[in-house]
Amino acid sequence: MLHLDVSADGTSSLSISLEKDGASRKVVEGHPLLDVVTWCLGGNHLRSLEIRTSSKAVDDGCFLVEHRLQARRGVLLGKCLANLAHLDPSREGGYRFTPHLNPRPGMVAADHVFRSPCLILEGESVSLGLVPDLEALARLNRRGMRTALVMEGDTLTYGIVDHRVKGHVYFLERTFPGFRLKKGEEVLLSYFLFCAEEEGHELHRRINSFLWERFGRPNLMRPGPQELPLKEGAALAAEWAFLDEENWEDLRLEGGECGGVYTFNMNSRFPPRRSDKNRYSSARRCPASLRRYRDHSRQNTRSR
Repeated sequence: MLHLDVSADGTSSLSISLEKDGASRKVVEGHPLLDVVTWCLGGNHLRSLEIRTSSKAVDDGCFLVEHRLQARRGVLLGKCLANLAHLDPSREGGYRFTPHLNPRPGMVAADHVFRSPCLILEGESVSLGLVPDLEALARLNRRGMRTALVMEGDTLTYGIVDHRVKGHVYFLERTFPGFRLKKGEEVLLSYFLFCAEEEGHELHRRINSFLWERFGRPNLMRPGPQELPLKEGAALAAEWAFLDEENWEDLRLEGGECGGVYTFNMNSRFPPRRSDKNRYSSARRCPASLRRYRDHSRQNTRSR
């Protein structure tokens, strides 16, 4: 049986304990749970915020944790990160999952790339998962706030933090004055915690089902902002991508046909003109052409 306990003042710490065979041991701890940075009048004034933390059981081994931050006066919220330490020793070669690449310190899995967002860490006997509350995240995004996920060692982190693009696919945490909160204004940071005596990939399977049932299915059936029905939009996109002669290039090698490639301008929302195309990764998009080229000498391939 799992129990989640929040500190008496509701602001600083959180723990998950596992009771088994009459014995209890702590397997997750956040103390202090929140790493909050704020600025007011040029200084760091955490006292400018009132923080209330609450939790409730959603399902067996699943808890919803909510942090409500209310400004006692005008303040700039630099970041608000929840840090959860997994106390069960990590299994060597055990299952670890983050929703985006963040190989170096300071890099984050930004909400811009949340597809199936979660952090999963497998311990020797207990696996831990963290899933952002996507409804609360949508409200934060509408206010111009950004969030991110990070897993460093055995600590899982999620919270409000700004970020910027690094290279082609990476995101870096960005330090800036902060997200402005007026006096009395409140923001909600919330997430789901999963803790289970099972392997990491099994917990991931369960979390994927949870994401689909709680967020995916309801939003799929809800009318979205698109101007055209999805079927019509997909048909137009397919016609533009694969049937528009402006985007398809036939390839010939020594007079013989060897397939073709789809070309597009990555920086344009409109069909590219023939004189202005970014021929992106042609060989990868046409394996048959690549094999045909490899039949010739390396020198000929380079020259072509």
